[in-house]
Amino acid sequence: MRSALLATAQAMDEWSEAAQGALAPTPAELLRLKQSLQESRATLTLWQRRLQFWQGIRRMVFWVKDRFYPR
Repeated sequence: MRSALLATAQAMDEWSEAAQGALAPTPAELLRLKQSLQESRATLTLWQRRLQFWQGIRRMVFWVKDRFYPR
């Protein structure tokens, strides 16, 4: 009985190690994920700058309106 339990425990450990190796991302996959994140960050930065630009234009329009066309 004890040897059967030890064999089962050893088989489970071996299966666990094999499964972790199979599920771990490969270096190529990690590199693709990193590049994708960098592209997403660059795109987000670009859109943030565009938003800031148009918010500045909007603020300027309201300032001009309030300055030259008071109520």
